[in-house]
Amino acid sequence: MRAYYEIETENPSNHELKIRLPDEIPTGKIKVAIIYEIIEPSPQQDRMAALLDSLPEPDGEGLSKEKIQAFIRQERESWAD
Repeated sequence: MRAYYEIETENPSNHELKIRLPDEIPTGKIKVAIIYEIIEPSPQQDRMAALLDSLPEPDGEGLSKEKIQAFIRQERESWAD
């Protein structure tokens, strides 16, 4: 026969868990399952990542104010599509 026990906890920064099981769970072989939520990036985060990835690499001195403004203007115009 199988039984089920569940408890929620937080994953600490050191990623180590200490589990204290109730006394009614007998000693012997057990299985431990870790179930967690995968946080998907929002569409805004995806767009921001794509924007950052599309930025040209600096040529040593970086981009001028005019180049930055032109790039932002192009991006804003593409949002209307």
